[in-house]
Amino acid sequence: MQDKHNICGDRIDYKLPTGVDESQADRYRSAAQSAEDALAIIAEIQDDRKNESGEICEPVTETTINTIREINHQYLMPALSTLAVLERDQK
Repeated sequence: MQDKHNICGDRIDYKLPTGVDESQADRYRSAAQSAEDALAIIAEIQDDRKNESGEICEPVTETTINTIREINHQYLMPALSTLAVLERDQK
């Protein structure tokens, strides 16, 4: 069952590629959730850099860069790779 919330709010219900079996569907949903969570974290980081007017006012710090790189390496890229393979295999 798909979790209805990501770390920053509601989760999108993704349409599965046609022809996927149940194990592939589970992997697709899991990868989509991981990608969505990673992007939500990055969006939250960006929002934290804004002032009350919505303007970016905080510089990108080394800690921010390292956090984004870690999110990208551990969560986003593996999830996107999984999604790409599952979608490619269904064409």
